[in-house]
Amino acid sequence: MPPISVNIASASPVFNQIVTQLTGLIRTGELPEGAKLPSVRQLANELNVSPGTVQRAYGELERRGMIA
Repeated sequence: MPPISVNIASASPVFNQIVTQLTGLIRTGELPEGAKLPSVRQLANELNVSPGTVQRAYGELERRGMIA
């Protein structure tokens, strides 16, 4: 998976930054259909955020039909 990053100083909530970046990767095909996303814990560790933040982002992506 291409790297994503977050800016904790941004006015945009961190979970929304994750959603926006993953949505972009999915739409451009950089994250192809069927590709495995990192686990909640793994992505949280990579981004230095709480697992709850990543879980919220994944939940929003699922709600939007971007991931299953």
